[in-house]
Amino acid sequence: MRTRFSLSPSPFPARNPFPMPTRTPPPDVTLQLASRSPSPEARARISSLLCAAILIRDLEPFRQARPVWDRTAEMILIAATTKKQADVREATRQSERA
Repeated sequence: MRTRFSLSPSPFPARNPFPMPTRTPPPDVTLQLASRSPSPEARARISSLLCAAILIRDLEPFRQARPVWDRTAEMILIAATTKKQADVREATRQSERA
């Protein structure tokens, strides 16, 4: 008894039951802050979104838990993701306020 196998492609398209999720690019935290600070020392300390994020990271836990720092971190991430000048200005304003 012979069995016949066909090597022709299937008429149904193959579907991947578990498609891989697409990766979103990481936020660009190297953007410079819109500095409005008059003193050069203050501008030198926090010059980019990355410096502001590091400042928040290095805070003591009880300070990090304050709502003003949560808002600042949120604004930094939004500015780094969208790269809009208005968002960068808002992140700058929020980091100066905190």
